[in-house]
Amino acid sequence: MAGLFGRNVLLVLGGFLMFNMVLISFLSFSPTFLQGEGMDATLAGFASTLPMLVAVASSPLFGVLADKTGRLKALMVASMLVMGPCAAVLLTTAGPALWAAALVMGVVGLGAPTMFLIVYPSVVANKDAMPIAMGFLVLTQSLGQFLGSSIMPAVLGAGGWAAAGAFALVLGLVGTALLALVRLEAPAKDAAQRSK
Repeated sequence: MAGLFGRNVLLVLGGFLMFNMVLISFLSFSPTFLQGEGMDATLAGFASTLPMLVAVASSPLFGVLADKTGRLKALMVASMLVMGPCAAVLLTTAGPALWAAALVMGVVGLGAPTMFLIVYPSVVANKDAMPIAMGFLVLTQSLGQFLGSSIMPAVLGAGGWAAAGAFALVLGLVGTALLALVRLEAPAKDAAQRSK
């Protein structure tokens, strides 16, 4: 277990926790909000899952960008940065901004899982404990989805949809701040180029 819970590991896990709380919050409750605004149930379901559909293309794209640029932290932070604002829109707006937010989340925000899977192994110091470390990553995903779906009803009850949107926004910003504090070593290709 030595080297398993270093500073960077905890920061990445914290960011991943926030990501999953945001994700499940809008996936679970956005259709309810949209139907309350008069949107057809089928269209409301499509609008809420549109980011996932767009991510079919954007997830591999983030992998390519990570490989070509080596800017792992920048890509991870950028993808997390848009999650909160986009989720807030999906929980509070039924107009054109809804569709723009869904597309931006799909193109940029849902590149985050790809970046988490790329970055996380690099911050685990004890490579022999990698199977255990990956288990904690999956545990964090499940915990985030549980917390997001459990806390959001209380937020809705206390402050309505505006509070729900603000809650998702804050979660996204907290996750972004945690990931911004992660220290990554320079990619091998960058280090080689600088040494020339």
